[in-house]
Amino acid sequence: MLEEFINRLKMTIEEIIEWTSSLTWRQAFILIVASILFLILILLLSLYLNIFRI
Repeated sequence: MLEEFINRLKMTIEEIIEWTSSLTWRQAFILIVASILFLILILLLSLYLNIFRI
């Protein structure tokens, strides 16, 4: 399950890189960092909600 998630994440990152190849490296870097921070935020929020659900 974890391997499948990692493979999907790699594919998504490759798609983002292909899509952002027309942008400058700075814009692409900011976009990727923002996406990672957003994923971390969602993960923390889901953990937070799961703690209160128990």
